[in-house]
Amino acid sequence: RALLQGHVRAGSWFAIAIDVANAGPTVNGELRITGGADSRTRFSTPVELATGSRKQYLLYALPPSFGGNMKVQLVDGESVLGEAPVAVASHDQQQLVVGVVAENPAKIVGELDLPANQNSVAPVIATLTPADLPERIQAWAAIDRLIWQDTDASALKPGQLAALRTWIAGGGKLVIVGGTAGADSLAAFPDDLLPYRPTTQLDVDPASLRPVIGAPPEGATPVSAYAGDPGAGRVLATSGDRVIAAELTYGAGSVTLLGFDPTTSWIAEGDDLDAPMWTKLLPQRSGGTVSLSDDSQIVGAVANLPSLALPPITGLLVLLLGYIILVGPVNYLILSRLDRREWAWITVPVLIGVFTIGAFGI
Repeated sequence: RALLQGHVRAGSWFAIAIDVANAGPTVNGELRITGGADSRTRFSTPVELATGSRKQYLLYALPPSFGGNMKVQLVDGESVLGEAPVAVASHDQQQLVVGVVAENPAKIVGELDLPANQNSVAPVIATLTPADLPERIQAWAAIDRLIWQDTDASALKPGQLAALRTWIAGGGKLVIVGGTAGADSLAAFPDDLLPYRPTTQLDVDPASLRPVIGAPPEGATPVSAYAGDPGAGRVLATSGDRVIAAELTYGAGSVTLLGFDPTTSWIAEGDDLDAPMWTKLLPQRSGGTVSLSDDSQIVGAVANLPSLALPPITGLLVLLLGYIILVGPVNYLILSRLDRREWAWITVPVLIGVFTIGAFGI
């Protein structure tokens, strides 16, 4: 399965999680997939499978130009031991892709009424789990914004957290919103990634949310919110002397923490309350969050390897001259002296074969 639920960006890396089990003899081979701009570049990773073993491998590749189905193969030598399809959905460089990591993502997704970009292409909303997030930053290129709600941050592996940090610094935008899980679910996020550290949960007056959502409607009830002391972020809303919403600039990106639950009924159902908030929190894509690198650069790099340079012309000229002398006058003179000129039907093909092998060797 492709991580990020199969959402890929044309010309950018993506990751594939591959589960393999071996009930037969030991396998020392590789996992392969073919992709890239011309769908001919092969990407692979070595595999060692003892009898009875079960492992998961991560394979990184570039998608074909127009997405669709790709095929992963388990190969041992020239034998294909198994294969499986991988479905990917490719997006161009202008389309906004928003990931939602939440216990109940449908609530969040239902509230995201984001406008189309200048090319009239609507944003893509992808529901994700922590396991869908790659551990290498190169594979984050497909996603531009990430919403996090009611999911324990401790589910992130160190590599995933490091990639998230780099993704934000490269221009990504993380929006953390409150919910029912409690402030402890954010404990695994490092302090330097949070605009403020939530330490308690308060019932706040709807008027306190005015700087974020606008004027609350009549009949709005108090909402529960993560609250804490001011931190490094810019304060967006407070309840008394406690911060309940703030934003932190981190590198070229940002982290926004809304301590309240934006899917609360009167916020979600209020006329025009949620749309401006989400549009501001999730702006259109203006630039990539991860540097792009297609396989044309790989091919160019390989072409510059000294071991793959053209052979010296002098060596080829010597080989050609030797071939002309041997297959012509030398071969004729020797066969004439032996009075076996008819053997030329044998000696000439043999000499051609020898010098062909020599040419390939050089």
